[in-house]
Amino acid sequence: MNLSEFRYPHFFLPFSLGLSSLLMLVLLWFLVLAPGIVHGDSELFEDLNRQYLSLRNTDSRLERESAWQELAQQLVSFASLNKDSDKSPRALLNAAIISQQFYEKNFDQESFSRYEALLEQIYSDYSSSEIAPQALIMQAESALSWFNDEVKAIHLLNLVTELYPRSPYHEAARIRKEQLLEKSGSDQTPDRLIEASRSDEPARGGDKIVVVIDPGHGGEDFGAVGQGGLLEKDVALDVAFSLRRMLETELGAVVRLTREQDAFVPLLERTQFANDFEADVFISLHANASPSNRASGFETYYLDNTDNQASRRLAERENKSLQLEEGTQSDLTYILSDLIQTSKLEESRLLASKVQKSTINHLRANWPQVRDLGVKKAPFYVLVGAHMPCILIEMFFIDHPEDGSRLADGKFRKEIARGIFLGLSKFLEKTGDKG
Repeated sequence: MNLSEFRYPHFFLPFSLGLSSLLMLVLLWFLVLAPGIVHGDSELFEDLNRQYLSLRNTDSRLERESAWQELAQQLVSFASLNKDSDKSPRALLNAAIISQQFYEKNFDQESFSRYEALLEQIYSDYSSSEIAPQALIMQAESALSWFNDEVKAIHLLNLVTELYPRSPYHEAARIRKEQLLEKSGSDQTPDRLIEASRSDEPARGGDKIVVVIDPGHGGEDFGAVGQGGLLEKDVALDVAFSLRRMLETELGAVVRLTREQDAFVPLLERTQFANDFEADVFISLHANASPSNRASGFETYYLDNTDNQASRRLAERENKSLQLEEGTQSDLTYILSDLIQTSKLEESRLLASKVQKSTINHLRANWPQVRDLGVKKAPFYVLVGAHMPCILIEMFFIDHPEDGSRLADGKFRKEIARGIFLGLSKFLEKTGDKG
């Protein structure tokens, strides 16, 4: 079976069936083919989504082709059988991404046609969904990267900026469109591009800094669990909100969060989110834990291989999102050899140093006993592929009695954010980045 064989389910009943056989088939339909009625569409979708995230994070080369194809068919069937479900747009998007991956691997017309059809179905049937602007941007990027069709790309980007002003993808579309027009040159811009660009919106923000903050974990991925049931995912999100406010109000920065609620986001998509917004800096926030519950302290990491076993064990814990329920850990050494952005290594190391030093100095004014564990390197998957300086911060040990007690204090979390803000400000001043 290949992607061109995806079909919505069709059923027929031979006239020769007896009543008991007919009843059995009806029962089978309710149990298997109508999961939205019996099992609940949310439960079924979550199962399909876990399979999707597992494959995407563990089989980027599409070696398990039959598993991908079967999953894509199940996602399309789910959307067909649950048309009114708010999960259907995401199911269609995941199926579209699978078709996209097959096209990029094989460059076959059938995969491309399926990809286009699924994206068009999303923004025609689910135009009010938050997935719709994402589908439009994906189609615009494909028009550019696959066919160099700037007119089509600008048209699709305009739909995002005009129809979805509150979407987080609004600014990404505006930035991308501005780049296309600048690439053509103001004096040489073809009439077809001018006509395609109907929006009078301002550009990205001139010299504004763009920062992407990644609150680690989320959703079913709790991260580490601390004293009194305090969860790493909640600590990370709270610090991210505080840091965003400081960056926006005091630096005038453009700040995006990879998640703004308790939701799971795959590791690959977090870095891609930063790349899509062309961030100047990417910061991933976490809280640490140790088997003995005795370790304490604050440390900052940049992406690189290391022989330090403690750092590697920490990276393995933070990389567990790759595994989910069905998957297996990818070979990080192999991935890093291909994807590590060596041109940003020194800047990432400098960023880590500034943030570590500033945070420790700031916190010791009120908490003189906090431990400084320094700057380290480790193979954190969430940093792989970043096009900008990037760091991962371990904000103390959530399972340590003193560290955990402090992390449970909202004032302490705000002061952590203040320390990170001060370090980031010094890094930007040192490197001369935008403002």
